[in-house]
Amino acid sequence: MKTLGIHVLTIPSRKDKFELLLSELNRQSTKEVEILVSDGPETQGYKRNRLLERSRSEYIVSVDDDDMVEPDYVNTLLECCCGFDVVTFETQLYVNGVKTSKIVYDAELKGVRKTNGVLFAPPTHICCWNRRVALKSSHAEDLSYGSDQCWWRPLAYIGGWSSVHIPRVLYHYRYSTRNDGASHDPVECRKAIEAMGPGGVRTVVVDGIAVDVKLG
Repeated sequence: MKTLGIHVLTIPSRKDKFELLLSELNRQSTKEVEILVSDGPETQGYKRNRLLERSRSEYIVSVDDDDMVEPDYVNTLLECCCGFDVVTFETQLYVNGVKTSKIVYDAELKGVRKTNGVLFAPPTHICCWNRRVALKSSHAEDLSYGSDQCWWRPLAYIGGWSSVHIPRVLYHYRYSTRNDGASHDPVECRKAIEAMGPGGVRTVVVDGIAVDVKLG
């Protein structure tokens, strides 16, 4: 069994960015790391679940194909992950190429808030999770946009996970509203909200606890 599994979904329109990311991950990789990539035509939810099932690592983390990580990202996670349910850290957010706020992931939070220009959020798929905990929930396989929210929001609601926080930026999150075929294209967003159910809300059951998830 490996210690850390890094999961990456990619699409053809992001080929150049994906190759840069994969080169950096391979450079940092050690014998303790497995890198799993899915480039199929299925929804993001379907692909994320299949990677989680395939993984043979104790801990798993997801990296989006158009994002980038710090030069010591892998080593830092390997040093910190053992013995905890989730490892949180900070992310630098860019919107359409413009550097904006930082996101601080906090395992004690159940929702997102903004204070002095900094976003504070529960740990998402971008954070490093013990695979045992990650398997308690699942991504919505009928969705691309929002599939991860159906996975991490119930875990955040249940809470109580042991955690360690790395108080610095390890991840650079490049959000785009441009139409490149990705899950957050406006058309995909509308389709996902409609697919969630009445009022854009879907009930997800994790560990016998029902949690209403609304995309946001």
